[in-house]
Amino acid sequence: MIEYVHRQYGPWYVMFLVLGLGVFGVTAVCRARGQISGSVAVSLVLVGGIFFLGAAVLAYLEVRGDGDRLAVRFGPLPLFGTSIPYDAMESAERARTSMLYGFGVQGLPWLFLALNIRGSDAVQIRLKRRLGIWRAKTVFVGTDDAENLVEFLRRKMAQ
Repeated sequence: MIEYVHRQYGPWYVMFLVLGLGVFGVTAVCRARGQISGSVAVSLVLVGGIFFLGAAVLAYLEVRGDGDRLAVRFGPLPLFGTSIPYDAMESAERARTSMLYGFGVQGLPWLFLALNIRGSDAVQIRLKRRLGIWRAKTVFVGTDDAENLVEFLRRKMAQ
């Protein structure tokens, strides 16, 4: 049963789409004029494809509270994300992330994990035990709905 869902869109996918289309367009024009070889054209198409992949992965950040855990995923192609069991959470509070955290998935193993798509508002979740591949003790979830997420997490931790 889904109890909380919030999706925050970031501006990055537009930039990736424009760059991908630009690379494809320049490649097509240069190839039609005979200004680049086939191998260079293939390389440029691969670069354009990487930009499109970036757009598909970083269009939004979805925070979903269902069942026994909080799931945080980038989308619409969910290659990156994490899930945190509610019983592993010690506390949840509003926080602001530094510009150094940027966007995407950042962290330092054994210290923290930050997932952010836009802005500096976040929810800081302290864990009772280290979880996941990062073995992080603190997770920052970027959101423009921090108050509601904190309230939801506190309710779930109290159960």
